[in-house]
Amino acid sequence: MPSPIELFVSLSEEGERLDHFIRARLNGVSRGSVARLIERGQVMVAGRRLKKGHRVSAGQHVVIAAASWDEAVLPQPELPLRVILTRPHMVVVNKDAGVACHPLVPGETDTMANAIVGHFPECGDASPRPREGGLVHRLDYGTSGLLIAARTRSAYTNLRAMFSGSEIAKEYLALVVGHVDRRHLVDLPIEGMPGDRRRVRVVRERSDRGQPASSEVLPEALFAERDERAPTTLVRVKCSTGRRHQVRVHMSSLGHPLVGDPLYGGPVWPDVHGAFLHAHRMKVAGDRLEAGLPTDRLDLLRELAT
Repeated sequence: MPSPIELFVSLSEEGERLDHFIRARLNGVSRGSVARLIERGQVMVAGRRLKKGHRVSAGQHVVIAAASWDEAVLPQPELPLRVILTRPHMVVVNKDAGVACHPLVPGETDTMANAIVGHFPECGDASPRPREGGLVHRLDYGTSGLLIAARTRSAYTNLRAMFSGSEIAKEYLALVVGHVDRRHLVDLPIEGMPGDRRRVRVVRERSDRGQPASSEVLPEALFAERDERAPTTLVRVKCSTGRRHQVRVHMSSLGHPLVGDPLYGGPVWPDVHGAFLHAHRMKVAGDRLEAGLPTDRLDLLRELAT
């Protein structure tokens, strides 16, 4: 299933038309494509379908669902690509926050898939859906970090099976509200939120509902209240499963939602676009992978530490 894009309206974007807001955020998408997305009901604002002239408000959650199509992704070798590792069967890159994994509409550009196929053309034939550019998993639009693409069809099948079978160990870095001063183990199943496809929720009572999900939370650095911002903690989250929004909803269940994630109770900061979440480390078969934080997020942590 194609991955939707989640956007949160910042204070500086308040009052913009919905179609203008989307075009400004999604590079390479034409005015006509944005209009069609809205007209077809693929754009939801705070859970509602609205017209393209709607004026957005700060903190609003905008979800853009991808349509099903099988057109090959347009290769863009001119796009920068931070390559972490290459193997005959896969390529591993470091994704920035605020970049889509793959196109939502035919002809869209400036996504990770466009860049990957531009630099590694064989990835375009590796996945059953050409639009995916060989990607074997996805990161949310606002999430940065490790992203893996297959270079052959057999590698795609094998890597997808490893992700689906929870065979790949993953570690995330997240900036959360409040002070987390000890280790936590969150072992709570996750299910879709009834009546709201944008979100998921944890299942606290014993039942057969939901998908098993386990997250180990370890504090990395504590930051004091600063400039009317609440105290925060940089945490490391080790996931043995890979459920949708797992880190976001598990941290919220502890009372420590992510900064930049109002969907799960986190605050909106003007200088943080999307939830502060970074796919930092993975272990894939014999390869240990690591991706550093983006410059803007490192700068924010340095500011909080001073």
